Amino acid sequence: MVNAFLNPRAEIPIEHGGIAAAALETARVLANAVDAFDFGDQIAVVKGQSIIVLTVDRLTFELGLRIRYFRQIREEERNNDPPLGLVKQLIALASERGLPPLIGLIDMPIILPNGSVVSETGYDPASQLYVAPHADHLPVIQEEPSIDQLREALKTLWEPFKAFPFVSANDRGGMLAALLTAVLGKALPTAPAFGFDAPTQGSGKRLLAKCVGAFTGEYRLAAPLPTRSEEELSKILVSTLMTGPRAVIFDNQLGTLDSASLAAVLTSQIYEGRLLGASKMVKLPTNCILMLTGNNLSMGGDMPRRVVTIRIDAAIETPFTRVFDLDPENHVRENRTNLVGAALTMVKAALPHATVGRLGSFEDWDRMVAQTVVWVARTVGDLSFGDPYDLIGKGFRADPDREDLLTLLEGLRARFGNGRFMARDLRDYLLQTSSAPLALRYVVESLCVRLTPKAIWQMLRNRADRRVAGFYLAVWPNEKTGNEFQVFSVADLPDETIVDTAS
Repeated sequence: MVNAFLNPRAEIPIEHGGIAAAALETARVLANAVDAFDFGDQIAVVKGQSIIVLTVDRLTFELGLRIRYFRQIREEERNNDPPLGLVKQLIALASERGLPPLIGLIDMPIILPNGSVVSETGYDPASQLYVAPHADHLPVIQEEPSIDQLREALKTLWEPFKAFPFVSANDRGGMLAALLTAVLGKALPTAPAFGFDAPTQGSGKRLLAKCVGAFTGEYRLAAPLPTRSEEELSKILVSTLMTGPRAVIFDNQLGTLDSASLAAVLTSQIYEGRLLGASKMVKLPTNCILMLTGNNLSMGGDMPRRVVTIRIDAAIETPFTRVFDLDPENHVRENRTNLVGAALTMVKAALPHATVGRLGSFEDWDRMVAQTVVWVARTVGDLSFGDPYDLIGKGFRADPDREDLLTLLEGLRARFGNGRFMARDLRDYLLQTSSAPLALRYVVESLCVRLTPKAIWQMLRNRADRRVAGFYLAVWPNEKTGNEFQVFSVADLPDETIVDTAS
């Protein structure tokens, strides 16, 4: 850990009309520090094994520790606290500050998509990761393991989970993929979320998620995400990412989750959103493993192909009465170094055999995680682990929102034909026309927080360009009146092949 109280401190004069120059000099001092970084567009410092994003007050504190500001008054130098104007200018400079970019902190070695291993303590410019080892000894990674060593690595990794009642081989493969994602997550550009699903309470889904979180070294247990307010959900995600978490569990998720914001977090390396309780927009790295738990989890819209849903079923009325031979989470914490070594050994062995990623938006995840599960299972002859990729296809086919989307598009087509319309036109039709179809009104009300033009616009915008039964909703920008919408069908575009995804 860097000692911020080093003496002598840097010295920067504050001259009349010279705040901008002092801000640039402050940025230079921070850029030469070994613990100060640009975390997205935020200034952050590494303290121990934590990333701390600096608010105005915290940045003022840090600058006061590191830099002596002074004013020249006649023949005397007088000490000066960091000027508020300087602090604000430093924050406003964003990427022009020139600080090293940081995307995350790890406390164990990690394998990058190119196959190289990052393990040296401190900042690694190539990966933009900061390594702060949590223990004196590091995991052992077998470079070219034998089949027996691979079998032992798989046995070691699976030991805490062998008593859980996974429904299928694919669900076991999905769990193994979750563990590998926990180990590799900070190095992956993007990765799907993981859903832990069961038919009844007390089945162990939360425990499974906590064990995956323990693989990362730390995790946050959070309240379920809201399903009726996209704006609130986006702000929750921004607040979550501000802490640079390794793993987050949204527990007891209710309703059908269909979120453009969550989809963007999962498929982008940087997410831009608004801070909770403020109007400020911020940009933050997204490379943490996100998990959801719930009874009969339901994903809508684009979410089914962005979530690996793992299902367990104890097949008894009171699953919470079961007793395990070991405490899985404690076992992970006590044996984490060996478990991470086993996971990295499997990835290192499988990576030379991987092909191009099969899953759009998650190509590196498929190549390094899903294909590792399949290759190791086949190599050691243990076919009780299926392909995690298949769980995403299963989730997509089970999307409950597809029927709602079809009802919506058919209703819009019946009312507006292939002409353009605005959100307020749909609002007026539903509220002022007694002949509006009940099915259309019902589906719009179920998908919107309230029947206002803004809520209807957001609902329609989130469903743009998604094809179902030969229909899709197009969005047209209009500088004068705002977005306009239009429902297309196969009949409108005879030269375009549109896949019927409703069957």
